Amino acid sequence: MLNSTASNPAASSADLRLVRAKRRAGTRRSRHEHPGVSIVSQRRRGELRIALRYRDPRDGHLRQCERIDENGAPRPFYIDEPRHEFVPIQSREAARPLARRLSEWLWKQRALAKLHQKGIRFELPPEDSEGARTHISWTELAQRHVAHLEARGRAPATVRHYEYAWSFFMRWPARPQWPSQLHEGLLEEFQVFFRKHRSKSGGQHASATYRTICQHLKGRLNFGRKLHRRESRLALPRKCVMIDGESINDGLAQNRPQRTLPVALSAEQLKAILSSALEHDASIAERLEIWDKSRVKRGLEELYRLDCSVFPVLAFLMLTGCRRGEAEQLRWSPTAPGAAESWVDLEHGRVIIHANKTGVQRTIPLSNRPILCRLLRVRWAGKQIDEPYVFGGPLPLAIGDARRISSGALRGLSLKKAIKEVRARSGVRFRIKDLRSSLATWLAHSQICSNLFELAAQMGHDYAVLVKHYASRDFSLPKESSSARSVENLLGVEEQLKTWLSIHEPVAHVAPPQIEQGWVNEYS
Repeated sequence: MLNSTASNPAASSADLRLVRAKRRAGTRRSRHEHPGVSIVSQRRRGELRIALRYRDPRDGHLRQCERIDENGAPRPFYIDEPRHEFVPIQSREAARPLARRLSEWLWKQRALAKLHQKGIRFELPPEDSEGARTHISWTELAQRHVAHLEARGRAPATVRHYEYAWSFFMRWPARPQWPSQLHEGLLEEFQVFFRKHRSKSGGQHASATYRTICQHLKGRLNFGRKLHRRESRLALPRKCVMIDGESINDGLAQNRPQRTLPVALSAEQLKAILSSALEHDASIAERLEIWDKSRVKRGLEELYRLDCSVFPVLAFLMLTGCRRGEAEQLRWSPTAPGAAESWVDLEHGRVIIHANKTGVQRTIPLSNRPILCRLLRVRWAGKQIDEPYVFGGPLPLAIGDARRISSGALRGLSLKKAIKEVRARSGVRFRIKDLRSSLATWLAHSQICSNLFELAAQMGHDYAVLVKHYASRDFSLPKESSSARSVENLLGVEEQLKTWLSIHEPVAHVAPPQIEQGWVNEYS
């Protein structure tokens, strides 16, 4: 006699799909409710038993238990234990709250295992102490912050500075028992406590010391806020620092300078910066030519391989408003399709920027930046075959050869000294960030972008921030820039850009062989 499955294969396949769908839905629900713990059903001697299956973070073995203790830890069954005291789990519904408690216990053990791997010996406070189940202690917050700094590769000196600032805070007698009990008023009381214990070597040094300590305290308290947000999604969350960032800043503020709007450089200042960059690049080229003719050292003619010009970098930052790190990581092409990288798409006339700060990818068109597009094409024509970066690589605004040497380091020259010379030549005390804020201010008051939403998308700004700090400020465009159709014409730097193109565009850049690392370091 055939069974129903064999007689009706269509019905059997539909039932099998329904069973699999229910199983997948149950797996998704269990991963959300009690991550790391699975509820399994077993038959032993004709009796259905429910067990909790998990992977022990202490040794990595897969285990299962049929009960947990009052603290949420798995409790094994001992042979000599009276059988009547053992109460198995009756149903899967009754196992869910136990699985959530076991999941929290596993999370604690994983956190402790990570600390132990880094050499930090730290044990959880006793579970029977008041508030230990619902609060993160000051000691645990400090230990986990140290582990966080070491995981990010911070230097040991940085960790010591945090610990030095933390020691002042821990000696404060009015410090609450738990970090979650901290509020802005208590931080203001900490100011009064610290003023009595500040350095006696001078007012200026004491004020600097206070600001430094407050910066490190804000860093650790803000880490506690992030910790609270991340762990509040767990089934049984514990409380940590819950005040917002503004309250932390206001509570620790003293002698804070008055907040000012972002810098908006004038057209004359922008022209002076690019003109000084042209003079700097010309002096470098003349110096290399003199060294080449003198032949004082062997291999000096190979210095032509290094692109020692600061003008293209400043022009790119001024006309696109990119952040410094975005310009450092800018590539000629992505390493893989859809990679989270910044690169130049000359074929379609655009620059793709992936911001590490916000994690958002944005597009900057080159259609309203025609001279900048020509500048990038000139650099593309003169680049080395194996040079992936537009401006030399991820050194701090590096210029020069981006080839990797045997040690794995990137060769190149830092722009720090070059920008310092440009400041001295131009007389404009600007920062790299000022070029970004200047472009945002000029574009917010012009007609180049169709609306502020488009401008916010290109700059990577929040719309409210753009309106508050750039569009709503008291700023008026010069008469010659009011009807500009390109960014170069808007800023009034067309003459400087065309001067650079007249020097470099007709000449094909051919790079000689690579020079020794010692010459790069000596020249820089």
